[in-house]
Amino acid sequence: MKIFSFLTGVRNQDFLNWAMLTVDHKPLDYFSNEESGPDHMTHATIADDAATRAYEQLLTAEVLRGKCLEQWRELVLFTERSALKVQVVLSHLQGMVETVHMLLSDALRKMLVFSSSTLANLQYDVQMLFKVSESLYVLPWNTVTVNISKARNERESEREQTCA
Repeated sequence: MKIFSFLTGVRNQDFLNWAMLTVDHKPLDYFSNEESGPDHMTHATIADDAATRAYEQLLTAEVLRGKCLEQWRELVLFTERSALKVQVVLSHLQGMVETVHMLLSDALRKMLVFSSSTLANLQYDVQMLFKVSESLYVLPWNTVTVNISKARNERESEREQTCA
């Protein structure tokens, strides 16, 4: 976007011509002597020339002012459009953040349900093991030690018989 494109039409020579009184760029003292001839200009001619140049420069300035206002309007429209685009982008980002929060909370909720059901299944399995172990017939401790001792004695006597 060319914000200051209206300045490209203004040339240094145009400004210099506007600032100077005549085409020849001669100082005012040069015209004050009272010679006659084609180069001689009177104060009235100088004033008419200055008025003509001032009017031309006024028209040029008005055209440039119009271009400046046009560029200013374009700049204002550009900034308004940019602000609207930024608002749209920010609203999309806010929607994305809300979606991420929702997905994260759903994932955490699913993980909690899975963990709690896993713990409940383990607890059920342990309870079933205890019921099965309670239903088994367990020999008293003394009987178990006596049976172990008896088995040892029988093995030792068998060894002795094989060795003899």
